[in-house]
Amino acid sequence: MTPGQPARTNFPYLLSPLPVGPVTVRNRVVLLPTGTGYTNRGRVEAEDIAYNARRAAGGAGLIITGGTAAAATSQTRSRGFIEAYDPDVLPGVRRRADAVHAEGALIFGQLFDLGRNQAADMMTTVPLGPSAARSPAHRFSPMTMGRQDIAAWTETFAAAAANFARGGYDGIEVHAAHSHLLAQFLSPATNHRDDEYGGDHDGRARLLLETVRAVRRAVGSKVAVGVRLSADDEIRAGTTPADCLETVAALEQHTDVDYLSLAVGVLGGYVKDSSAPEGVALDRIATVKAATRLPVLASQRIRRPEQAEQALRDGQADLIGLARALIADPDWVAKARRGEPDRIRLCLGDMQDCRVHLSGGLRCIVNAGVGRETEPPDGGRFRIPAGRAAGPRRRVVVVGGGPAGLESARRAAEQGLSVRLLEQSDRLGGQVPLAAKPGWRRDLGDLIRYLETELRVLGVEVELGRPVTAGEAEQLGADALLVIATGATGSPLSAAAADAASAAAATRVWDVLTGTADVRRGERVLVIDDGTGDWPLITALDALAGSGCQVTAVTSAASIVRSVPSESQAGVQARLRALGVRWICGAADVSRTAEGARFRRVGTEELTDIAADRVITETGRMAVDQLWRSLRDRDFDVAAVGDCVTPRTIGNAVGDALTLERSVLAQATAGRPELNARA
Repeated sequence: MTPGQPARTNFPYLLSPLPVGPVTVRNRVVLLPTGTGYTNRGRVEAEDIAYNARRAAGGAGLIITGGTAAAATSQTRSRGFIEAYDPDVLPGVRRRADAVHAEGALIFGQLFDLGRNQAADMMTTVPLGPSAARSPAHRFSPMTMGRQDIAAWTETFAAAAANFARGGYDGIEVHAAHSHLLAQFLSPATNHRDDEYGGDHDGRARLLLETVRAVRRAVGSKVAVGVRLSADDEIRAGTTPADCLETVAALEQHTDVDYLSLAVGVLGGYVKDSSAPEGVALDRIATVKAATRLPVLASQRIRRPEQAEQALRDGQADLIGLARALIADPDWVAKARRGEPDRIRLCLGDMQDCRVHLSGGLRCIVNAGVGRETEPPDGGRFRIPAGRAAGPRRRVVVVGGGPAGLESARRAAEQGLSVRLLEQSDRLGGQVPLAAKPGWRRDLGDLIRYLETELRVLGVEVELGRPVTAGEAEQLGADALLVIATGATGSPLSAAAADAASAAAATRVWDVLTGTADVRRGERVLVIDDGTGDWPLITALDALAGSGCQVTAVTSAASIVRSVPSESQAGVQARLRALGVRWICGAADVSRTAEGARFRRVGTEELTDIAADRVITETGRMAVDQLWRSLRDRDFDVAAVGDCVTPRTIGNAVGDALTLERSVLAQATAGRPELNARA
């Protein structure tokens, strides 16, 4: 598209405005509520403001802020949730609303109470519930709410809504999904009451209706009011699609509600990973949409503008909710509007960073800028000699085409530098293609496809099959910034394991991942984990069982999925069981024998022998750092990123590239960096 040429609109439904009660959103894309962890003692902080404003600047029509406690009964001792019930929160709320409005978007606030989903030992108060039914995730049951508790809680919830309205918010969303407190009242699985707040559906829905009416009285007619509902709890005896339809009918008949936000699943299962189909909830949401006059917001595993447009065109929804898609690429809407959907950095559905954030703030495996929108340049990580930092016309040579190298090349090219990338193998991606081998993790490959597209558009010179020696690297670094990104490889077998190879074929998990292990169908394979319970082990087990082997895994960890994100663990274990994989946890002193292996049960002296035709060991990874070590003390511009520094995650590799840019490559940014920072 040439400068001045009108943008080509390929998404007429997605980019059209829509009235939602008393307000109108500029397009149908909604940033879903997300607990960012960018809080300090219950207050809105600069990082949270920057995060939300950045998504508004990228084109989202509506921002719904999350992580907001409507009552003190849903606050932790660390005060990690925004305390909407406290009037002292107003200054920060107002700054956040002003920042979002300045970018042309509306802002709503979602209010919740976790109820029994709050751990009693993490609170200063007591968790509440409709009944004393303990959450499977916690040790202690909630206190059953009495009528006075319910009345006081409803009043506090309404006061929290009023605080947000006074802070300039355009709407309030009442959270009654994902097994939080109001959903606990709605669900027959958790509401065992025999008074007016239990029993049949009318009784179970009473508190929700009273809460919505109280919120409406508190905020008036000029502020939109919506409800987040579960279209299907996906658990035994939980809320069903039929129950949801009854709740929607009751809301329409008895409250002044302006929209519905719908999803499926309960806490610990509603955030879907890459094993779930794209648009996993759309069919059930469409059933509700067909039965209501209210605007319906659909969500869950909607990654692409084409998919969102189709859902709107087919009448499955009126609004499209994106959470991780806009975390991964805040310019998702802007790129769709420009007619460049192929340049969107798609969410991978990995959850490695975005769902493990409460201690350090929200992060993203593909977008290192998340949560770092307000950070100043980092001058300490890369110590380039004074006066020799890369300038506007300097050249950059990147050695290595994994995530760290590709992302470093992309960021350097976007700074206007001349970039050349050299990769010794015949493909790009480093270890990502290995991790993406299971069909249910194939979305990981979208990162490499995105980076390849960007390098092509930005004019980066890419050479495959191009190894670099130390001598040649010195020459390359004579007039360019040299970025070493040579990655990692599998660590070697220990001497004991290697010596035992004659007893039974010995190999590494790394060999299974790379396809170099000579494993035969029908073999009894024993896989010894190193105690990490991480994705390489899971991927190898999947590959071995999928090729027809009889697979048993032994680990010293308490769980075979110890390092897998919590919301993926149940699905991973179910898939392994379906493939016939067996595993033994809590094993110690694992040693090779002539027949296979022997181990001791933790806490006992009991020895167990396992027979196997082949023993495969998880040895971890080691940095391919020879080139970096030979160059790092020389007097020229060289830096290292990714696994060649020390093996870590994709998120760390991408983060290294951002740190390189901010410490060496980037020029000073004028204006408002907290709003203008690129992802």
